[in-house]
Amino acid sequence: MSTLIVLAALALGIGTVVAQKKGAAKSAPSYYKDGGMLMFNPYPNDTGRSGNKSWLVRNFGPVGIGINLKRPGMTMEVNNVEKASPAEATGKLKKGQIIESINGVVLEKIDPRIILGDIITQAEATDGKINLKIKGLGNVLVKIPVMGGYSKTWPENCPKSDKIVRNLADLLAKDAEPKWGSVIFLLSTGEEKDLAVVRKWMKDIKTIGGMNWEKGYKGPGLCEYYLRTGDKSVLPVIKQMTEELKVNMYNGGWSGRGAPAAFTYSTGTGQVHASGMNCMTFLLMARLCGVEVDEYMLNRSLQQFYRFAGHGNVAYGNGLPEGGFRDNGKTGGLAMSMAVAAKLTPDGESSVYAKARDNSAMKSFYATNWFHAAHTGGGIGEIWHHGAVSLMREKRPTPYRSYLDSSVG
Repeated sequence: MSTLIVLAALALGIGTVVAQKKGAAKSAPSYYKDGGMLMFNPYPNDTGRSGNKSWLVRNFGPVGIGINLKRPGMTMEVNNVEKASPAEATGKLKKGQIIESINGVVLEKIDPRIILGDIITQAEATDGKINLKIKGLGNVLVKIPVMGGYSKTWPENCPKSDKIVRNLADLLAKDAEPKWGSVIFLLSTGEEKDLAVVRKWMKDIKTIGGMNWEKGYKGPGLCEYYLRTGDKSVLPVIKQMTEELKVNMYNGGWSGRGAPAAFTYSTGTGQVHASGMNCMTFLLMARLCGVEVDEYMLNRSLQQFYRFAGHGNVAYGNGLPEGGFRDNGKTGGLAMSMAVAAKLTPDGESSVYAKARDNSAMKSFYATNWFHAAHTGGGIGEIWHHGAVSLMREKRPTPYRSYLDSSVG
């Protein structure tokens, strides 16, 4: 499996993208043509931590509304109606309305975001009807594009998956510069027109950002671009970022910021592994590109993060491994790091890094639909869970398929 395929799943795990079927939803073409709210963010902000009594699903997929989930009981309140969306086309929906049910379903018993996602999946596979029962108003029918269902082998040999990928790629192509995961995603499609977009992004590039978060999450895409194209113009940028990480390293790891952290930062450890561990992935990939990486920095970071494999989950900061069987997001990221490390060692698939990769990747299997509300709202978890599980497609096909099927309902 190529490094490109290994890391492409990172971008595929960012979110569920609801695409337009050709000829569908003609009443609101600009909403789909211009992007609108094509990305269905599958996790609400966990604002309950700060004392608020609601979660916000920023956009309910292709429907075109935001839903405020009020506690207790997860009462659904319309938070916003997107311009030129199918929801706006009804002329009946507005902020503050209470949604009593969607397609006859109320939010109870399980994570509400799973229910909402399942409703979209079912509607896309059948008649495209989303029936909102509004308190004091009655039923409001919203029509979304019909895309068909997922194949049993999805995302492979699956027309719906192909549409989702194509629509997201076309949407990303409109950006003047790449977002986190954009480069890897476009490189993974294998289409020349997507490669042309990445070439445009990389022309005269000077840096991908000063924060360690940016180096850890956008740096691998820069390396993948070189490995795919051999464009040496990006090598000085990669080298520059490795030198910046050398200056910023603190006790074998990194904080989330672009400067060395004080000891009091991040629970008294000076480190944030959700960003720092992926900085190590970037360093490993830089080495894979032939860029000279400071030996002490690379070895010290490998010692720091390898120690978590097989002993628990990667800690928030420089502490002991966290308990539990499920991936907390950072452990899935460790699996990706170890996948690259295994490619760099002569022992390859027989190396300790390959074993650490597999051990860490399988933790993400147990994370399905679990880690959706956390310090980041679950976003980091969803990125790395999907990518890590994909590493086990051939070695553990049954858990791999089970994970995928449970994630789409």
